[in-house]
Amino acid sequence: SISSTSLLPQQQCQVVQHKEKMACIHFLNGNCRFGDRCKLAHSYTAPRPLCRFFFNGGCTNASCQFSHENRTTVNSNDEEKSPVHSFYEGGSLSWFQNNAENLLLFGEADFSFTMALSCLGIYPAHATTDSKLEPGTLADRYCTLSNVDATRCHINTQLKSRSFQITKCAWNFPFMGVEEDDSIHTSLLSGTFLSVAAYLTENNYSKNKEFALTLQGDQFSRWSVLECAQRAGFSLDWWEEFDSFQYPGYLPKRGNGERFPAQNARFYVFRLAI
Repeated sequence: SISSTSLLPQQQCQVVQHKEKMACIHFLNGNCRFGDRCKLAHSYTAPRPLCRFFFNGGCTNASCQFSHENRTTVNSNDEEKSPVHSFYEGGSLSWFQNNAENLLLFGEADFSFTMALSCLGIYPAHATTDSKLEPGTLADRYCTLSNVDATRCHINTQLKSRSFQITKCAWNFPFMGVEEDDSIHTSLLSGTFLSVAAYLTENNYSKNKEFALTLQGDQFSRWSVLECAQRAGFSLDWWEEFDSFQYPGYLPKRGNGERFPAQNARFYVFRLAI
């Protein structure tokens, strides 16, 4: 377990400098919105992220700015990196501990994650599910609201009455039950980011509003998560590898109860612009 004094009340995001930054693809395309604040390299000679289409059968974009170098010739230090060069001291577990009293959890399937947090002395303000409650389950003990649609949280009357308290939202492994269909999940996350932005700004004047997502593998790129976030006014603040074994008893499951291995998972935190 974690003692209440082992982590600072508010730990700052710390910058991690890499020897050579990856090139900003948006800069290469002439449309980077961040200018001098961009955390990627605005350079035509910097190493570029690998093109996943090229290595999965062929890229059909004649003007593709991603790297088409053969994998055998690419230095291991030049592998694709996240666009964010920062971390949060203590990672996801520390973030949950420091923000629990102002945290709204979406999409809890069997509430084993909420239970795991409680075992560590971490108690989110609200843990919700998008389905109906079943008697005799963990939901009976840990769920505060059921039938919560994350894409419509800003008009949920029960949530709106609590919006003054909530400054953080989080969702572990969002899933629509359709074998990770890219277009459906992109639409899901686009609607969620827009709704969360509206919800967090309605009755709360805090300057530190955040939305955290835990995703697997290449879902971040396949589901156009960064574009969805930016469209709603969020920017990617930091990310860390997500280790489900840090949360005792947590067994990641789909909404239908199906377990899945949380491999190559990452925890992304987006901050809402003021």
